[in-house]
Amino acid sequence: MKEKISSILSKNTVLTIFIILTIIILGLEYLLYQFERNRLIDEEQSFLSFIAEREEKNISEWYFKTKTFSEVFTQSEMFRTTFLSYLKNPGDLKSYNMLTDLFRKEVVDKNLVAVVIYDTSFRKIYSFQNFPFELRKFTQEHLYQFNTDNYFFISNIYKRKSPIYENIISVCDVAIGIFTNSNLTKPDYYLIFISDARKSIFPLINTFSNRRNSLETILLGEENNEIIYQNDLRFLFSSDIFLKAETGSDEITGKKISVSKKGLNEGTDYRGEKVFAYTTYIPFLNWYLVTKIDKKEVLIQTNKILYTISGSIVLILFLFIVVLGVLWKREEVERIKKELEIQKMQNLMAQKYQIISKYANDAFFLISKDGSIVEANDKAVEMYGYSATELKGRPFVLLEAPENRMEWSDLLNRLRQDAGSVYESLHLNRQGHKFFVEISAKIISIQNELFLVAIVRNIEDRKKAELQLIESEKKFYTLFQQAYDSILILRKDLIVDCNSRAGKLFNILKEDLINKSIKDFIAEKNQDILNEFYKAISNPAESEGKSFQLTLKKVTGQTFDGEINLSIVELKGEKVAQVVIRDVTERKQFLEHLEKFKRAIENTDEMMMITDTNGIIEYVNPAFERITGYTLEEVKGKTPNILKSGVHPVEFYKNLWDTILSGKSWQGLIVNRKKDGKHYTEEMIISPIKNEKNEIISFVAVKKDVTERIKAEEELKRARMKAEESDRIKSNFLSMMSHEVRTPLNVILGFIDIIKAAVDAKDFPEKDHIFSVIQRNSKRLITLINDIIDISRIESNEMKLEFAIHNAQMLLMKATAEFEMDARAKGLRIIDNYNLDDVFIKVDEVRFHQIMSNLLSNAIKFTSRGEITVSAKVVENRLYISVKDTGIGIPKEFLPHLFEFFRQAEEGYNRNFEGAGLGLAIAKKLVNLMNGEIYVESELNKGSTFTIVFPVVPKVGEEEPVEEEKTEEIEPIKIESEEPIILIVEDNKDNSYFVEVILNKLGLKYYSVTEANQAFEIIQNKPIDLILMDISLTGEMSGEDILKALKEKPEYQRIPVIAMTAHAMLGDKEHFLSVGFDDYIAKPFTFDQLTQLLFKFLKKN
Repeated sequence: MKEKISSILSKNTVLTIFIILTIIILGLEYLLYQFERNRLIDEEQSFLSFIAEREEKNISEWYFKTKTFSEVFTQSEMFRTTFLSYLKNPGDLKSYNMLTDLFRKEVVDKNLVAVVIYDTSFRKIYSFQNFPFELRKFTQEHLYQFNTDNYFFISNIYKRKSPIYENIISVCDVAIGIFTNSNLTKPDYYLIFISDARKSIFPLINTFSNRRNSLETILLGEENNEIIYQNDLRFLFSSDIFLKAETGSDEITGKKISVSKKGLNEGTDYRGEKVFAYTTYIPFLNWYLVTKIDKKEVLIQTNKILYTISGSIVLILFLFIVVLGVLWKREEVERIKKELEIQKMQNLMAQKYQIISKYANDAFFLISKDGSIVEANDKAVEMYGYSATELKGRPFVLLEAPENRMEWSDLLNRLRQDAGSVYESLHLNRQGHKFFVEISAKIISIQNELFLVAIVRNIEDRKKAELQLIESEKKFYTLFQQAYDSILILRKDLIVDCNSRAGKLFNILKEDLINKSIKDFIAEKNQDILNEFYKAISNPAESEGKSFQLTLKKVTGQTFDGEINLSIVELKGEKVAQVVIRDVTERKQFLEHLEKFKRAIENTDEMMMITDTNGIIEYVNPAFERITGYTLEEVKGKTPNILKSGVHPVEFYKNLWDTILSGKSWQGLIVNRKKDGKHYTEEMIISPIKNEKNEIISFVAVKKDVTERIKAEEELKRARMKAEESDRIKSNFLSMMSHEVRTPLNVILGFIDIIKAAVDAKDFPEKDHIFSVIQRNSKRLITLINDIIDISRIESNEMKLEFAIHNAQMLLMKATAEFEMDARAKGLRIIDNYNLDDVFIKVDEVRFHQIMSNLLSNAIKFTSRGEITVSAKVVENRLYISVKDTGIGIPKEFLPHLFEFFRQAEEGYNRNFEGAGLGLAIAKKLVNLMNGEIYVESELNKGSTFTIVFPVVPKVGEEEPVEEEKTEEIEPIKIESEEPIILIVEDNKDNSYFVEVILNKLGLKYYSVTEANQAFEIIQNKPIDLILMDISLTGEMSGEDILKALKEKPEYQRIPVIAMTAHAMLGDKEHFLSVGFDDYIAKPFTFDQLTQLLFKFLKKN
């Protein structure tokens, strides 16, 4: 023992010393690696901070040089004189060229792409060489904040097209305020230099040498609470990037990045590479400068140390294996000594085993590894009826009954796994008698040879008794566990056993239910019943066959109606109570629902009928008796034919029966006959009722008397047709009225326009005033006609709206821009007070513009001095748009009538303002049609505020970029003759003459006809280059009919046809263009309007 302990201690000591030395060597090498790594990192971080601070200084110097240049330039006398001269004559080419020459040198020297000047409403006042640059919203927001202390700003770098080559370039906006008056607190103009960042800013960064392969500087800016890339990336040529973030820092995705900290730090760049970085912040530009280098490039020099550490680990592993080999050899010698001692002991045990087995009371077998019996004792001979000689050499498995026999290899594997086993089996003696045995078997080694020792005991009598008991218990347990009801076994009030259904009933595991009191599951009400129940379970002898109706509860506290039956059972010699519990909640509810259903059928107004599959009536409800006059006794056992009216053909009933017999429901109207012979109309649904085999067992019909409803629907249909005819007549009248008013107005206004051009202002000083009065009143007349038509459409529900989701900012900007000149003409100004870039509403754009135009025109009309403010804000997901003026206001007593048709605050013959009083009424109707609200607040002689409210809706998809409206360019038509020839098709001689006068003045050749036949004759015989076509012509063919005939013939399809018509209602233009007209001009039109339209098609060289 001492030698063994000494061996173990020696081996452990060697291993301990070896492991300690290994740890010391590896630790020293790791410290060396860490020292070298930290030295390299510190050196590289110092280099990064140097580069970053140098490039930060470069950008700072550029900023202050740019600011100084901008201030000196805008405050110079030459610029101020030139600019003020340009403001006085913005359309004067000379002033424009002088200002452009002033900027030209700076554009080249300062690497500028363009120069733009805006007023405070961001209306473009000047653009260098008319380059088409639009101001970004981000820059606009900063310009709003300019004042005498803060009047200079440089924007983030962004991408836009070059105005010369149209390639994408990087630029930034350099903005400075222009004060034309020293007393101003805010600039009244903004000068914007668009600087080329690739020439002015990018050369200031990435100024390092290329001795670092992965060194790079990134310039970042903040916009809309997000950080964005500004300069070109050295290793990425696409704008779509994905930048990973270090754990714990902000996620960096796409072109957006959050700078989590400044100074030296580590992270992951846009390529997914780990980097060292130095971050600096430029506060006056709100820019971040990040200088970074790949981590692996910095640490590559530490690889030699890592190789040394790897070699040391390999050497240590080799030495460890050698040491383990030496120690293993020593252990092998010790193992051989132990095996010799064990063999000696086994021989001694075998001799003892033979003596015991010979005289044992159980059969004893020694079995070889191939399964043959080697030795058997006397008891074995007695038990199996074979002699000792017959047993020797016999396979042991043959002693087992055939149905219980296993392969010898399976038995050995089982014994090896269990290191010996005790198991039961069914054996067979020489006479063929089967008996149960208990076998204790174990594998032993005798002289290095494996044997199986098996001791076999006859357990036939015990097994029979056990089988009988098991069978009895099995039957009882099966009945107990599989019972439909919940069963509890109680000793007094304590639960000692239960089936699984009881656990489900009380919502508790079966194991948790044992040893709980039955009182825990009974609700505390019906005290008298409770007392009787507790008395019964306390005295099982008197509780046999008793039943109780109680309210029980689950462990969750939920209660239910229960039925309890008690009986007495004997369990292990003790009488206990068996409680059978049934949840009767559904049964009670079913009976209650059945009663309710019965009452519902009896009290419903609908008739109900149930028949068998042959149509024999089994049941009808009181509603059937009341409506038809037949009682249940009169129709029971008969078919529904007693109700047949004779109105429907045989095919009608055949279709009905084919439908329900196929398993489908039939629904429709049917005319039946009451008991008194009167006909009535039923709305009926017949449905088949099926059993669990999906077989039809009966039919149920639910019927409703709809006689009166059918009559009412027919009357309503006749009334609707009459109303539609009335609306059609009214629409035709309004269209005709519009046409008949516009047609003479076209002649009147057209000739006035021509006369105005011919009259010399020197001979007729009142010329401009008189003609402006005529034009204003003509426009007023047309507006009145349009308003009357809108009223008619609204009142007859014919106003069709085209809803779409629009940006509220753009809608308001379009509306206010239209009235800017009208306001200025009266000495007023319109103030925009809203920021709705991310606000969207669902409206009809045309009708929204009509509403805003009405409010703004009213504000200008009723305001003599002051201002008009258009403001908007979002409150609780609703957009409030207000138009506030400083005009005459509205009397308080008139406010309730303000939105009524033909009502004005000043009524009668002494009104101070013109108008029919229709605009606000139409505006209110349109607002209501677009699910909005409108209201007014006003104070007499102080002004009024009109507010409209619309729900805000989510933005759908990406908003289309707003483009400037482009003039449609039409390819000049091919002129068939030396001079273009125009055909006028117009049945009104006055209108035709007006057009002829215009063509004469333009020196154009023409033919004029009044109807279709004349037009076709001219077209066939003359080289016509363009046709001016009236729509409403006398004769059989209209202007549309003539167009259709021309388009069907290829030789005439080249001729442009322009609709020249007084049909100018909403949708008319779109209609005429859709049927094939090349363009459209509405009457009344002016000399200039027709001239522009003609030369759009007849362009000369």
